[in-house]
Amino acid sequence: MSLYLKGPQRILFATGSILSPTANTGHSRSFHRAYIEIDPNDGGSLQIRIPSESFGGDFDRIAFYISSSGKIGVGTQDPQTAFDVRDIGEDTEITSSIAKTEVLSVDRLKGISTTALTASGIISASGTVFGSGLTTAGSVTTQTVQQFGDIGTKVSFGTREVKLFANNSEGITVKDGAVDINTTLSALAADNKIGEDDETKIDFETANEIHFYANNVEQVYLADNIFGPQSDSDVDLGTTGERWKDAYIDTVTTTTLDAQYRHFDTGSSKVESAGGSIGDIVKFGGSTTVAGKIYYLKHNGTWGETNVTASAEQGGCAQSSSLSIAVALGTNSDTNGMLLRGMAHLASDPEAEIGQPLFLSTESGSAQSYAPTGSGEIVRIVGHQMSGSGIIYFNPSPDFIEVS
Repeated sequence: MSLYLKGPQRILFATGSILSPTANTGHSRSFHRAYIEIDPNDGGSLQIRIPSESFGGDFDRIAFYISSSGKIGVGTQDPQTAFDVRDIGEDTEITSSIAKTEVLSVDRLKGISTTALTASGIISASGTVFGSGLTTAGSVTTQTVQQFGDIGTKVSFGTREVKLFANNSEGITVKDGAVDINTTLSALAADNKIGEDDETKIDFETANEIHFYANNVEQVYLADNIFGPQSDSDVDLGTTGERWKDAYIDTVTTTTLDAQYRHFDTGSSKVESAGGSIGDIVKFGGSTTVAGKIYYLKHNGTWGETNVTASAEQGGCAQSSSLSIAVALGTNSDTNGMLLRGMAHLASDPEAEIGQPLFLSTESGSAQSYAPTGSGEIVRIVGHQMSGSGIIYFNPSPDFIEVS
């Protein structure tokens, strides 16, 4: 037998007594009923509908629904997936799935999703099982990869590895005991600690400070513009067998200096131009100077250019060149300083052979490769030639001779 439904036609299922109405009689409404009918809203979908008056509710209930697009719904006239089950017991609007609680959803691409699924036996799936939460009293076994979470944010378990995804991007991978972080890792909180245990750690115990512990003793700390030991004279910077390579420091203040050696290098960038130096430097005198020239210290505490002959500037006494002398490092003795001893790049190259001694010159503020011979001139060794570009080891002799 074939049954056709057209337009508003429907099949009525009922229990109870039905009396057909006539002109002289009423009819009995004491029965429960349901309809198999074409959805009057679109004229193309088939539904099994239970009218609200059958159970005393405010909204009809949809026991089963096949949409004209091929989707199947239970509890709703608006299935969102291939098979969409909503809570049929809820007395809410049936024309929109939003008003109904999702119980089970099956999608061709996403698979099966459910708000709650309880099974006492085995759950088997050949594809991917997605869930917002999974609780199991036993073990979970898969042939390849298992995942927990939604499509974009999940934990994935593969062959000897665990991956964490967020927003469809792999963030952290743990494999063979190694952790690979592929994103920015942020763990900001007051009083954080990082370390192997509570005795060897990095501790953020004080606001705006980082404290470093070893063997349960705080060694050093980092604060605003400070990197220092926690206790005075307590932490060594390196050892006798493990030294730091280079240190670039503006100022060093120390109570004791214990150095293995001082390295004076002729190839250093510190001596590549006139006035460049490495060695012992003083800054006083308030005198205008020329970088790389040699000066003597006057009795009034200022500096004047050396000259082995008598001059008005030297008070008419050539022996002034026997006083304390230094090489100017710039244009001011206070700002740039004066080199008392060390490697220096002179303003004028003495043009001596490397290793040859150098003498104060008859030219003011200079050195020369031969001893002065004029009567009354001062013969004084000031250092030795170190290269052919005016770099010398400046080490003035305290001894001098005046030519007769």
